Amino acid sequence: MKTTVVIGQLHFKKNDMIGAVVKTRNIYYGLLEKYGEDLISYVDIWGGKKRSGIVLLEVFKAFQKCENVILVSSAIKGPYIFYIRLLQRLFNRRVIYIPIGVRISGRIAKDSKARRRLSFCSAILPESKQNCSELQSLGFPEVCLFRNFKSVKKLGCSYKSLHRNMNVFTFCTFSRVTKEKGITDAIIAISKVQELVPNIRFELHIYGEIDPEYKEEFESLLNDYSFVTYEGIVNAEDAVLTLQKHDVLLFPTRFPDEGIPGTIIDSFAAGIPIISSKWLYFDEIFEDHKTALGYDFLNVDSLVDTIIYATKNIDELINIGRDGKKEYGKYDSSAVLPVLEKRLL
Repeated sequence: MKTTVVIGQLHFKKNDMIGAVVKTRNIYYGLLEKYGEDLISYVDIWGGKKRSGIVLLEVFKAFQKCENVILVSSAIKGPYIFYIRLLQRLFNRRVIYIPIGVRISGRIAKDSKARRRLSFCSAILPESKQNCSELQSLGFPEVCLFRNFKSVKKLGCSYKSLHRNMNVFTFCTFSRVTKEKGITDAIIAISKVQELVPNIRFELHIYGEIDPEYKEEFESLLNDYSFVTYEGIVNAEDAVLTLQKHDVLLFPTRFPDEGIPGTIIDSFAAGIPIISSKWLYFDEIFEDHKTALGYDFLNVDSLVDTIIYATKNIDELINIGRDGKKEYGKYDSSAVLPVLEKRLL
């Protein structure tokens, strides 16, 4: 492989549970471990306008030095894309574009100039099958599925802690702590379940960075509901071990176009059963009642019913955790990174 640079949000100064940061780091570290720092470098674009001058200079130097440029971003227009496109023309480098999330195809479809703006990319590697099909139909010549991935050294068996006569049921959420991630929904749902199933004590542990705009509401919820505890931010490398301490992961997202979350991959690796809202890409990741229990999108009552169903069907919940663990192999770095490596010079 020739010299390669990864450009994206790496934010090394802070341990983050932000999906874009974790994904970019995984790509960088995965290549670095295999090819070494003589061939693999990075440009961290984190910091916005405060670091814009430094970032522009570092990107310029990266194009001078590296034959391959891996751009991990959600941008499809603006000064940043214009600059990358200009440098590609100047240095004739191979640019691989890896979109963050799954919104790219819809955004390009609505923007008549986006296809031309992104024509400098040698390949586009989205994380969803649906995105692949949509981008191909828009005329992009080289598009290939590049799943979100993790590199977990030791898989867990959280499902083994479940048993038929449970007195305490411990749930967790692993995401940014915002209303849009369904945190309020999860709290309200478990509160209702506790009233309907008084013979079991329910606990909810919430992990992740609190959105400043949600902080006041979240702190009020913590005061009102004693079964909820905020557990702070977990380093990405500790996610699987932390998840194993719980009975069920709740993924109550309210984003209809949520991507392919790293949290789900960590949960597969931990062997923890998952209860998830049926957002747009639910069926691309899960088989309902086999690798997760799904509930109707944005429907708290459906979430309540699904949680109660889980408490009454522990054997099925155990099988969901076990089958989810088997799914992890599709998202391991050893299965996913070769898709990218094949497209580098």
